[in-house]
Amino acid sequence: LAKLAGATEVAAGQYSVDCSQTLPDMQVSIGSGSNKFDFTITGEALKIKICVAVVICQCLFGVAGMDLPEPLWILGDVMMREYYTIFDFGSNRVGFAELADKDIKKIDPIIPAEPKQEVF
Repeated sequence: LAKLAGATEVAAGQYSVDCSQTLPDMQVSIGSGSNKFDFTITGEALKIKICVAVVICQCLFGVAGMDLPEPLWILGDVMMREYYTIFDFGSNRVGFAELADKDIKKIDPIIPAEPKQEVF
């Protein structure tokens, strides 16, 4: 997957892509039969931008591979940013649903109105 996206390996199983690069969307199917869920992860969502001092940025390819007897890819936050994900540990299953409004991408951080003061 990383090779198809034009990513460069920066560590074992971790890849970097040019932040200005246009990545293709990725079609993914999870499950089978009536439990199959097909979804699309946009090329833009596949990039995880990490910046130091605002101007020094690097984009990581958001899908990590694992070296096991069969191919295994970790989708993680690149998928969970685009789809509502429910982990039902009691029934040993995971559920997915499309977000109600995919145009809302940014969530403002919660910042306390006043800094906490230490009391000694």
